[in-house]
Amino acid sequence: MSQNLPEKSPVERFLEGFAAFSDALSWRLAVSTYVLGMAGWSEVPLGKMTERELYDALLEPFVERLWEISDEEVESELDTVIEEIKGELDTAIFEYFRRDKYARLSELVDGWDRFDDRHQVFEDALWVHKQGRYTLSIPALAAQFEGIVRDEVNDYGESTSWRNTFLDTFGHNREDPPLPSNLEDFLTEFGKSLIPERFSRVEEARKYFTLTRIQELFDRKDFKDPESSSTVNRHVILHGVFRTFEEFESLRLFFVLDLLHEAVGLYREAAN
Repeated sequence: MSQNLPEKSPVERFLEGFAAFSDALSWRLAVSTYVLGMAGWSEVPLGKMTERELYDALLEPFVERLWEISDEEVESELDTVIEEIKGELDTAIFEYFRRDKYARLSELVDGWDRFDDRHQVFEDALWVHKQGRYTLSIPALAAQFEGIVRDEVNDYGESTSWRNTFLDTFGHNREDPPLPSNLEDFLTEFGKSLIPERFSRVEEARKYFTLTRIQELFDRKDFKDPESSSTVNRHVILHGVFRTFEEFESLRLFFVLDLLHEAVGLYREAAN
Protein backbone atom coordinates (compact mmCIF):
# COMPACT_ATOMS: atom_id res chain seq x y z
CA MET A 1 0.00 0.00 0.00
CA SER A 2 1.46 3.31 -1.09
CA GLN A 3 1.92 6.03 1.42
CA ASN A 4 0.42 9.41 0.61
CA LEU A 5 3.06 12.12 0.39
CA PRO A 6 2.43 15.27 2.42
CA GLU A 7 1.01 18.15 0.43
CA LYS A 8 3.59 20.80 -0.38
CA SER A 9 3.22 24.16 1.27
CA PRO A 10 2.57 27.31 -0.79
CA VAL A 11 6.16 28.43 -0.08
CA GLU A 12 7.59 25.13 -1.36
CA ARG A 13 5.45 25.32 -4.50
CA PHE A 14 6.55 28.91 -5.06
CA LEU A 15 10.23 28.08 -4.67
CA GLU A 16 9.95 25.13 -7.06
CA GLY A 17 8.15 27.27 -9.60
CA PHE A 18 10.69 30.07 -9.21
CA ALA A 19 13.59 27.65 -9.66
CA ALA A 20 12.03 26.26 -12.85
CA PHE A 21 11.38 29.79 -14.15
CA SER A 22 14.95 30.90 -13.33
CA ASP A 23 16.38 27.83 -15.03
CA ALA A 24 14.36 28.44 -18.21
CA LEU A 25 15.10 32.17 -18.19
CA SER A 26 18.84 31.63 -17.74
CA TRP A 27 18.92 29.30 -20.75
CA ARG A 28 17.00 31.76 -22.91
CA LEU A 29 19.31 34.60 -21.91
CA ALA A 30 22.37 32.48 -22.61
CA VAL A 31 21.28 31.37 -26.07
CA SER A 32 19.97 34.85 -26.93
CA THR A 33 23.27 36.47 -25.93
CA TYR A 34 25.22 33.95 -27.98
CA VAL A 35 22.95 34.20 -31.03
CA LEU A 36 23.17 38.00 -31.05
CA GLY A 37 26.94 37.83 -30.71
CA MET A 38 27.40 35.27 -33.48
CA ALA A 39 24.97 37.14 -35.75
CA GLY A 40 26.96 40.36 -35.43
CA TRP A 41 24.43 42.14 -33.24
CA SER A 42 26.11 41.88 -29.84
CA GLU A 43 25.84 45.66 -29.65
CA VAL A 44 22.10 45.93 -30.27
CA PRO A 45 20.52 47.79 -27.32
CA LEU A 46 17.41 45.81 -26.46
CA GLY A 47 17.09 47.10 -22.90
CA LYS A 48 14.06 49.23 -23.76
CA MET A 49 12.14 46.28 -25.15
CA THR A 50 9.34 44.80 -23.13
CA GLU A 51 9.78 41.15 -22.15
CA ARG A 52 7.20 40.12 -24.72
CA GLU A 53 8.93 42.08 -27.51
CA LEU A 54 12.31 40.67 -26.59
CA TYR A 55 11.43 36.99 -26.34
CA ASP A 56 8.18 36.46 -28.23
CA ALA A 57 8.49 38.92 -31.09
CA LEU A 58 12.22 39.08 -31.75
CA LEU A 59 14.51 36.49 -30.20
CA GLU A 60 12.39 33.44 -29.47
CA PRO A 61 11.83 32.40 -33.12
CA PHE A 62 15.58 32.47 -33.75
CA VAL A 63 16.59 30.93 -30.43
CA GLU A 64 14.12 28.05 -30.73
CA ARG A 65 15.17 27.38 -34.31
CA LEU A 66 18.86 27.40 -33.45
CA TRP A 67 18.23 25.24 -30.40
CA GLU A 68 16.52 22.53 -32.47
CA ILE A 69 19.14 22.56 -35.19
CA SER A 70 22.09 22.54 -32.80
CA ASP A 71 20.90 19.17 -31.49
CA GLU A 72 20.66 17.65 -34.96
CA GLU A 73 23.22 19.24 -37.27
CA VAL A 74 26.99 19.16 -37.37
CA GLU A 75 28.91 22.34 -36.67
CA SER A 76 29.64 23.12 -40.34
CA GLU A 77 25.92 23.12 -41.15
CA LEU A 78 25.20 25.14 -38.03
CA ASP A 79 27.28 28.00 -39.45
CA THR A 80 25.05 28.08 -42.52
CA VAL A 81 21.93 28.21 -40.37
CA ILE A 82 23.35 31.09 -38.31
CA GLU A 83 23.88 33.04 -41.55
CA GLU A 84 20.24 32.41 -42.50
CA ILE A 85 19.03 33.48 -39.07
CA LYS A 86 21.25 36.57 -39.28
CA GLY A 87 19.39 37.89 -42.32
CA GLU A 88 16.03 37.45 -40.59
CA LEU A 89 17.37 39.00 -37.40
CA ASP A 90 18.64 42.03 -39.37
CA THR A 91 15.13 42.63 -40.69
CA ALA A 92 13.52 42.30 -37.26
CA ILE A 93 15.96 44.78 -35.73
CA PHE A 94 15.46 47.29 -38.54
CA GLU A 95 11.69 47.17 -38.06
CA TYR A 96 11.99 47.62 -34.31
CA PHE A 97 14.19 50.73 -34.52
CA ARG A 98 12.16 52.35 -37.32
CA ARG A 99 8.99 52.08 -35.26
CA ASP A 100 7.17 55.26 -34.18
CA LYS A 101 9.43 57.52 -36.26
CA TYR A 102 12.65 56.10 -34.82
CA ALA A 103 11.52 56.67 -31.24
CA ARG A 104 13.83 54.00 -29.78
CA LEU A 105 16.87 55.34 -31.62
CA SER A 106 16.08 58.89 -30.47
CA GLU A 107 15.82 57.69 -26.86
CA LEU A 108 19.18 55.99 -27.26
CA VAL A 109 20.96 59.18 -28.37
CA ASP A 110 19.20 61.28 -25.73
CA GLY A 111 20.63 59.01 -23.06
CA TRP A 112 24.28 59.64 -23.95
CA ASP A 113 24.89 62.00 -21.05
CA ARG A 114 28.61 61.13 -20.90
CA PHE A 115 29.00 62.60 -24.41
CA ASP A 116 27.47 66.00 -23.66
CA ASP A 117 30.17 68.02 -25.45
CA ARG A 118 29.59 66.01 -28.64
CA HIS A 119 25.83 65.81 -28.48
CA GLN A 120 25.18 68.16 -31.39
CA VAL A 121 27.16 65.88 -33.70
CA PHE A 122 25.03 62.92 -32.63
CA GLU A 123 21.77 64.85 -32.97
CA ASP A 124 22.73 65.89 -36.51
CA ALA A 125 23.78 62.32 -37.39
CA LEU A 126 20.46 61.05 -36.05
CA TRP A 127 18.54 63.56 -38.18
CA VAL A 128 20.27 62.58 -41.43
CA HIS A 129 19.92 58.89 -40.54
CA LYS A 130 16.16 59.37 -40.31
CA GLN A 131 16.26 60.97 -43.77
CA GLY A 132 18.13 57.98 -45.17
CA ARG A 133 21.29 60.05 -45.78
CA TYR A 134 23.72 57.44 -44.55
CA THR A 135 26.65 58.92 -46.50
CA LEU A 136 26.46 61.75 -43.93
CA SER A 137 25.62 59.87 -40.74
CA ILE A 138 28.29 57.17 -41.08
CA PRO A 139 31.41 59.41 -41.39
CA ALA A 140 30.11 61.76 -38.69
CA LEU A 141 29.63 58.93 -36.20
CA ALA A 142 32.85 57.05 -37.03
CA ALA A 143 34.96 60.15 -36.47
CA GLN A 144 33.88 60.46 -32.84
CA PHE A 145 35.15 57.16 -31.45
CA GLU A 146 38.85 57.98 -31.26
CA GLY A 147 38.26 61.39 -29.76
CA ILE A 148 35.98 59.98 -27.05
CA VAL A 149 38.51 57.35 -25.95
CA ARG A 150 41.46 59.76 -26.12
CA ASP A 151 39.55 62.21 -23.93
CA GLU A 152 38.86 59.51 -21.36
CA VAL A 153 42.48 58.33 -21.05
CA ASN A 154 43.92 61.82 -21.62
CA ASP A 155 46.29 60.57 -24.29
CA TYR A 156 46.72 62.53 -27.52
CA GLY A 157 50.01 61.07 -28.67
CA GLU A 158 50.79 59.58 -32.07
CA SER A 159 50.86 55.95 -30.88
CA THR A 160 47.82 53.76 -30.24
CA SER A 161 48.57 53.47 -26.52
CA TRP A 162 45.31 55.33 -25.79
CA ARG A 163 43.27 52.42 -27.12
CA ASN A 164 45.28 49.82 -25.21
CA THR A 165 44.97 51.84 -22.00
CA PHE A 166 41.21 51.91 -22.37
CA LEU A 167 40.69 48.23 -23.19
CA ASP A 168 43.33 46.88 -20.79
CA THR A 169 41.51 48.53 -17.91
CA PHE A 170 38.74 45.97 -18.35
CA GLY A 171 41.17 43.04 -18.48
CA HIS A 172 39.92 42.23 -21.98
CA ASN A 173 41.95 39.76 -24.01
CA ARG A 174 40.45 38.84 -27.36
CA GLU A 175 43.23 36.30 -27.98
CA ASP A 176 42.27 34.37 -24.84
CA PRO A 177 38.45 34.60 -24.67
CA PRO A 178 36.67 33.71 -21.43
CA LEU A 179 34.05 31.65 -23.24
CA PRO A 180 34.02 28.94 -25.93
CA SER A 181 33.80 30.02 -29.55
CA ASN A 182 31.04 27.59 -30.53
CA LEU A 183 27.48 27.23 -29.29
CA GLU A 184 27.65 23.57 -28.25
CA ASP A 185 30.67 24.03 -25.96
CA PHE A 186 29.31 27.29 -24.60
CA LEU A 187 26.00 25.69 -23.61
CA THR A 188 27.72 22.57 -22.23
CA GLU A 189 29.77 24.69 -19.83
CA PHE A 190 26.78 26.89 -19.09
CA GLY A 191 24.71 23.84 -18.10
CA LYS A 192 27.29 22.79 -15.52
CA SER A 193 26.83 26.08 -13.63
CA LEU A 194 24.44 26.50 -10.74
CA ILE A 195 21.38 28.60 -11.61
CA PRO A 196 22.51 31.68 -9.59
CA GLU A 197 25.87 31.56 -11.41
CA ARG A 198 24.32 31.37 -14.86
CA PHE A 199 23.18 34.98 -14.92
CA SER A 200 26.72 36.17 -14.16
CA ARG A 201 28.01 33.92 -16.98
CA VAL A 202 25.52 35.51 -19.36
CA GLU A 203 26.75 38.94 -18.28
CA GLU A 204 30.34 37.80 -18.77
CA ALA A 205 29.52 36.68 -22.31
CA ARG A 206 27.74 39.94 -23.05
CA LYS A 207 30.69 41.97 -21.73
CA TYR A 208 33.11 39.90 -23.81
CA PHE A 209 31.13 40.44 -27.03
CA THR A 210 30.77 44.13 -26.17
CA LEU A 211 34.48 44.80 -25.67
CA THR A 212 35.40 42.66 -28.67
CA ARG A 213 33.09 44.74 -30.86
CA ILE A 214 34.60 48.00 -29.60
CA GLN A 215 38.09 46.65 -30.26
CA GLU A 216 37.09 45.52 -33.76
CA LEU A 217 36.00 49.05 -34.55
CA PHE A 218 39.58 50.25 -34.01
CA ASP A 219 41.36 47.37 -35.81
CA ARG A 220 43.63 48.46 -38.66
CA LYS A 221 42.36 46.79 -41.81
CA ASP A 222 44.24 45.82 -44.94
CA PHE A 223 42.87 48.13 -47.59
CA LYS A 224 43.73 45.58 -50.29
CA ASP A 225 41.30 43.13 -48.71
CA PRO A 226 38.06 43.23 -50.77
CA GLU A 227 36.02 42.96 -47.57
CA SER A 228 37.43 46.26 -46.26
CA SER A 229 35.05 48.35 -48.33
CA SER A 230 32.04 46.89 -46.48
CA THR A 231 33.52 46.63 -42.97
CA VAL A 232 32.01 48.87 -40.27
CA ASN A 233 35.37 50.06 -38.98
CA ARG A 234 36.48 53.62 -38.21
CA HIS A 235 39.88 53.09 -39.89
CA VAL A 236 38.28 52.03 -43.17
CA ILE A 237 35.53 54.67 -43.05
CA LEU A 238 37.76 57.66 -42.27
CA HIS A 239 40.31 56.74 -44.94
CA GLY A 240 37.64 56.69 -47.63
CA VAL A 241 37.95 52.97 -48.37
CA PHE A 242 34.46 52.23 -47.04
CA ARG A 243 31.74 52.21 -49.71
CA THR A 244 28.70 50.53 -48.18
CA PHE A 245 26.60 53.46 -46.98
CA GLU A 246 23.37 51.73 -46.01
CA GLU A 247 21.00 51.67 -43.03
CA PHE A 248 22.62 48.54 -41.57
CA GLU A 249 26.05 50.20 -41.30
CA SER A 250 24.69 53.48 -39.95
CA LEU A 251 22.57 51.73 -37.33
CA ARG A 252 25.49 49.61 -36.17
CA LEU A 253 27.58 52.71 -35.50
CA PHE A 254 24.82 54.14 -33.30
CA PHE A 255 24.74 50.84 -31.43
CA VAL A 256 28.51 50.63 -30.95
CA LEU A 257 28.51 54.22 -29.68
CA ASP A 258 25.91 53.12 -27.15
CA LEU A 259 28.26 50.32 -26.09
CA LEU A 260 31.09 52.82 -25.83
CA HIS A 261 28.92 55.08 -23.68
CA GLU A 262 28.41 52.17 -21.29
CA ALA A 263 32.11 51.25 -21.42
CA VAL A 264 33.12 54.82 -20.60
CA GLY A 265 31.07 54.62 -17.42
CA LEU A 266 32.74 51.33 -16.48
CA TYR A 267 36.16 52.76 -17.32
CA ARG A 268 35.62 55.73 -15.03
CA GLU A 269 34.67 53.40 -12.18
CA ALA A 270 37.68 51.14 -12.78
CA ALA A 271 40.16 53.99 -13.23
CA ASN A 272 39.18 55.78 -10.00
